[in-house]
Amino acid sequence: MFFDQDPTIIFLPMNLAFKIGRSAYYLERLMKLFKCSIDYLDINADYLSDFIDASFSFNEVKKLAISGKKEIENDKLKYLVERFEVSEAFILMCPVSNSFHCNPKLFDAKTLMLMGGKSAGWITGNYLSQLGNIRILHIDLPQFGMEDFVEFITGWFQSIEKTNLKSFITSFKNPFPPQNLVLDHLQPMPWDPERRPAGVFFQNMNVLSDLSEGLDILRSDGQLATILADANRVLFHVWSEREMRGLPYE
Repeated sequence: MFFDQDPTIIFLPMNLAFKIGRSAYYLERLMKLFKCSIDYLDINADYLSDFIDASFSFNEVKKLAISGKKEIENDKLKYLVERFEVSEAFILMCPVSNSFHCNPKLFDAKTLMLMGGKSAGWITGNYLSQLGNIRILHIDLPQFGMEDFVEFITGWFQSIEKTNLKSFITSFKNPFPPQNLVLDHLQPMPWDPERRPAGVFFQNMNVLSDLSEGLDILRSDGQLATILADANRVLFHVWSEREMRGLPYE
């Protein structure tokens, strides 16, 4: 257990099972002493049984990350999804059974990331359609296919209400031919430098993403979005007025 430079940030290394219960006790004491909340919780799912047995009184965090090498049991993952209210980012980076299921409304964070290639095999097209309120989606190797991705984007395109969706990145196991990306009903347009910049600077990752090869679609309310397909990866991004002026990604 140690402090960051910011005295309100506490790190609890819980890679050893026998330390978890003791960490829970000291964490409760420190939260009361400094009157602080828990912003970021990183859980090693390989030691999850000991974590669940520990007595943590808080249930609200800004960011929750779950990682591990072993496949997490369905009931334990469901416990974590139901146990914590995550406001900013829910990140899953451990193997998950394709039979896992939970209420999609429980994913209420602005960002949902299922990464590593083994954590998203349970995400079907029907499940994806119920995640429309999430701002940023990053899903590696899901159960759904390209047709489901297009249907999801079509839902955004046809919506007459303001939606939260900002960026959606997904990758598939096998490369897909560009002609399989049927977008005619979205009236796609090639990139025009008069309409938008060639790329977006993702400030949090310090990466400039080139979208000059992407296709633009314009919603009835004036919202502009770009779809870029490359080998087995596809990206969807909704442009803000700030980004249209060439400023960094919000």
